[in-house]
Amino acid sequence: MGATDILQVEQRDEDGTAVLQLRGDLDISTAGLVPESVAQMVREGHTKIVVDLRGVELIDSVGVRALLHVRRRLWRKDGAAAFVCAEEPTGRVLRVMGLYTVLECTDDFDAALARVRG
Repeated sequence: MGATDILQVEQRDEDGTAVLQLRGDLDISTAGLVPESVAQMVREGHTKIVVDLRGVELIDSVGVRALLHVRRRLWRKDGAAAFVCAEEPTGRVLRVMGLYTVLECTDDFDAALARVRG
């Protein structure tokens, strides 16, 4: 079983805004897929990306680190990242780690789109 069997990563366009949608487990075995996907999106010219985590069923510290990497990479490109997550499990983990506000997470997809567009 490979990383892509555990975490599905989908890239799509939402009315001109890049979206990276994750489903499954974002952990030590799969976290590398996230920065790879964002790097590809940046190479394609996207610097404003919404990362949709509502389908993530498990997240560990390495997964959280991958999200921080996304934020930093886009910030360095004068871009923006917005993170959408459900309260469980991703929102709870990010709150416990003190990163929910730092990553400017929301449970509202449209609010995340507006944030990166604004």
